[in-house]
Order: sequence, then C-alpha cells, then structure tokens
Amino acid sequence: MPGLFYAYIANIADEATSRLLAVFASPAVADEWWRAVSASPHAKFIKRVAPQFYAHDATQCNLTGFFDILEFKPIADVFRGRMLFTPLNDGLLGISIIPPQEITDHVSEGWYHIRSVSNHALRWHYDAAENTIRASDGEPTQFRISIRNGAPEGTILVGTDRITLYIGSRLYVYEDQSRQLKARPGSPGDFRFLELESGNFAMSEDATVVFVDNADSNKRLMGWELSPALSPGPRETTPEHFDAENVSAY
Repeated sequence: MPGLFYAYIANIADEATSRLLAVFASPAVADEWWRAVSASPHAKFIKRVAPQFYAHDATQCNLTGFFDILEFKPIADVFRGRMLFTPLNDGLLGISIIPPQEITDHVSEGWYHIRSVSNHALRWHYDAAENTIRASDGEPTQFRISIRNGAPEGTILVGTDRITLYIGSRLYVYEDQSRQLKARPGSPGDFRFLELESGNFAMSEDATVVFVDNADSNKRLMGWELSPALSPGPRETTPEHFDAENVSAY
C-alpha cells in the first residue's frame, strides 16, 4: 500500500513566508483533501499546480491554521489525524527536500495503463478477438477513465467516484453475467474508483479479469493501480480489428 505523501505549498503573496509542507497519510488522502477544498468557498485562494505542489494566498486564506480556523472546520474535521501542515524554513534560503515519489496524477478523462500494485509488469490487455480483458506482461491497452456524474475534465479522482472505463472512443468496459470484464458500445459498466486498489478486480486461472464483490477463493485477488499512458491516435481509438460478432451491444 502507498505510504506517506508529501506536497509543497507556496505563498503567492510573499515567497519568503507561510511556506508549508503538507504530509498526507497516502496519495489518495491528498486527492480527497483537494476535492473537498476545491469545492469550498476558499478554493479561489488555493491552487493545485501539480500533485506535489500547491499555492495559497496566505493574506486571504492561510492554510497554516487549517485545523484551527472556524471556516475550515467542516473540511478539517474529516481530515484530522490523516494529514498535517508543517512550516518550512520561512525567511531563510533553505528548503526541506521531500523524498522522491513515483506519482500518477489521477484525473477524469485521463488515459492510463492499469497494472498490478505488486507486479508492475502485469497489466490489463484487451483481446478484441475474444472480447476479454486479461492481465499479462505483454503490450498493455490504454484505458480512459471518467467520472460518471459529469464532472469537468481534469477533476481529481477520489475513491468514492463512480467511474466509466473506456477502450478507445467506441467501447465501454462492463462485467457480463459471469463477472468477466468485456467491452461493448452503448451502456457502460458501473464501477467505483476505489475498487481498483481494493481487490474487487481479480484474476481467473486463464488470466481474465473478473469483478468480485467479496473474497472468492477461486480467484486471484489483487490490487491495481494506474500508470500514465499516451492518448491513442485515431487509428487506435477506432481499431479495425474490433470484431462486431464478439463485441456485444447489450
């Protein structure tokens, strides 16, 4: 499981003061915090520049007092004990260096490869001839992930989000009656983002990926994570090898 996650917070009103280091229990907590803050009245004074770099206007909304200021209380109470802010060396040239971390920015409408948390060589591959998704160490398939409630493109994904998985521009990932993952045009499957990491997508003996609600001794339960993928070109988003007989519209 991911460990502690760190981010710098700059003060756009004064580069020498009110600089902070944010420490989150995990990258997922950082994303949840930003989703909550970005929907609050204080959002115009706080910006997410990159996964590990934020900016605040300390004259208008100083995050130093995040857990003590009354206006922050509805958000702060949710994250108390899961994160903290600590001042950097304000007024000095020195700056704390956070540990290097592999980061994937989880954004709605982004393109990703889906790989095993424990074995990064094991990634999801869509077999168009059989209309199945398998985990293999071969060429991975690009998947586009979007939030189902119409959230704007670029919205940070959090675990509770209901998501749609796309293959190219034509096909949606869904689970059939046997719980195997397949693709079809038309109605998409309904998944939650946290189900990727929590082990709800398991492997059968033939390496096909299946969805399970609870632990199933006949399946290989494992966590999955996202790694960045290039957006496919036009030929890849509408590949000629999609077999209409195998890809169901229902």
